[in-house]
Amino acid sequence: MSLRAFHVIFIVCSIFVTAGFSVWAYVNFQRLPAAGYLWTAVISLACAVGLAAYGTFFLRKIKE
Repeated sequence: MSLRAFHVIFIVCSIFVTAGFSVWAYVNFQRLPAAGYLWTAVISLACAVGLAAYGTFFLRKIKE
């Protein structure tokens, strides 16, 4: 497996983990409305979106 392929797989896995963590934090926020859970959900979702943008950028860059 090349380093590029590993990088793509790692980014995809990271997106799933951060999105899943965001969902977990939001579900806990609904059960126990503490601001920490909401902020964790929002920040994790922002990280997942950022990773998706970076993954798109990286895929375009390696195709050049």
